[in-house]
Order: sequence, then C-alpha cells, then structure tokens
Amino acid sequence: MKKIILSACVVCLIVLSNGCTIKEAYLLRANVDGPASQIPIHLTKSLTKDNINLSLGVSGNTKQHIEGNVSRRSRNIYTDSLYAGKNLGWDVSKFSFSVDADFKLGKNFALFGGFNISESSSEALVGGNLGLGFVGGDSLNAIRFDAGLIYQRMSVNGYYYTEAEFLPFNFDFNFIAFVDKEEGCVNPFFSLTYNSTHKDWFINPFLQLGYVSQNLFNINAGVEGGLLLVNEDIVLKSTINILSLSPGINLALGENQNLLVGVRYFYLMTDDDLDDKNMFIPFAQVNFRL
Repeated sequence: MKKIILSACVVCLIVLSNGCTIKEAYLLRANVDGPASQIPIHLTKSLTKDNINLSLGVSGNTKQHIEGNVSRRSRNIYTDSLYAGKNLGWDVSKFSFSVDADFKLGKNFALFGGFNISESSSEALVGGNLGLGFVGGDSLNAIRFDAGLIYQRMSVNGYYYTEAEFLPFNFDFNFIAFVDKEEGCVNPFFSLTYNSTHKDWFINPFLQLGYVSQNLFNINAGVEGGLLLVNEDIVLKSTINILSLSPGINLALGENQNLLVGVRYFYLMTDDDLDDKNMFIPFAQVNFRL
C-alpha cells in the first residue's frame, strides 16, 4: 500500500513539474474601466520664493467610451481576435479629482507627488504620481521640465480563448477563460510647461506639452485561466501612448492663491485600431503657496 501511495506521489510530482504550455491565446473581449492618465501641471510663480505648493484639481472627460481592436504584433505581447468585430472597450472616467504637492529643492529643482480619485461604473479608482522637476526662467517667463511615474488602478473584465498542451502526455486541449479584476499599473511620463510670470497681470497664460505611456490591462493567459502551473505563458495586453497639449490661463486670487483653467487635448497613439484617437478634458485647479 505504501508503495502504491509513493508511486502516486511521484507521478503527481512529475505532472506538476512539467505543467502546461500555452500555445496560443486569443482575446475575445476586454472591457476596461478607468481614467486616461493626466500629467500634473506645475506652474512657477517665482524662482526664489516658491517653497511648497499644494494643488487641488478637478477634470471632466467629454469622450466617455472608446472601442478598439487589440491585434497581433508578436508572441507574448498581442494576439488576434477570433472575430472581425472590436474586442476592446474602454469606459473612460467621467470625472477625476486630484491633490498634488510640489516641494522646491533649491532654485531649480523640485520634488512632487500626489494622488487622484476617478469615477468608474463600479467603484472609485485610486491613482498617484511621483517625480522630479527642473525649473528655469526669468522674472517674466518660466519653463519647467517634469519627469516621473503615474500609478493608476484600472478595472478590467473579459474573456479569451486559449490553446494549451499538457506536457507529460503531449495532450492538447483548449478552453475559454473569464477575467474580472482590478489592477494597478505604473506609467512613465514627462512634460514641458511654460507659463508667464508677469506680476502686474491678473491673467497669465500657460502651456504644457506632455507624454505618458499608459497600460490599460495585462492578462496572463493560463495563469488567470485557472491553471496552477504554466511553463510558458502568453500575455494579452494593451498600451496606449498619450501625447497631450494643455493650454490654459492662470488667474491670481491673492498673494498665495491662484486658479488654473484650461483644457487637455489627448492624442492616443496605439496599434489597437481605436475608433477615436482624440480626447478633450476640461479642468480647473486651485493652487496654494505655503
């Protein structure tokens, strides 16, 4: 009896050690819910007097749903749909609220960080940012370069078709797996911001150019299909590169308060065959200099 049990254990160990190999995976549909990543806007009032700036912002999106098609590029990155229709749907958050703090580190450097809360169909999604800024200019104009990371949680549910091989017996099988999860992704960004600093002007203009690479979703075919051990996996994913142009005006509310009003224009650069690659996001932001 002990020998039989021992033999069964050895067989189980061999099976588990070999596991399964995912041969192909096809995205049938992915529904993503969450915001388009917004780069924080930092204006410079003075190269010498700015110490700590606290910003409170709100934005609303005019484009609330985008359809696309995640298509093949290479193995382990993108896969084709099994049908001719769109297999990606993105419900973009209608509203987002943000809090940002900017700490001046000497005359030309700054450290900043913040968090945001975005509306979604199920529950609020939380994100944040962290980065460094480099400031220059004179008494009438200022320019700033920011670089950092945006952390953003997104909600995704969908399903995919998988072809797999059970290695110990060279047994091929296929299945359809469902995914329903909320995940966080880290998105790198950089921006260049210009603003005028005329003290005798009630309204000063500003302009920001920015770029952020946003990951919409990652699905590990096999692992997220319920298989315990997968030797070779395929990742289904969608990444959108956002080129942004954000003009606006800066209104002085007092010696240490100002109001920013503007609109963000997003051009979505991707291979996902989106039905609309343009997005406009009006925003308002109140700054407090501490």
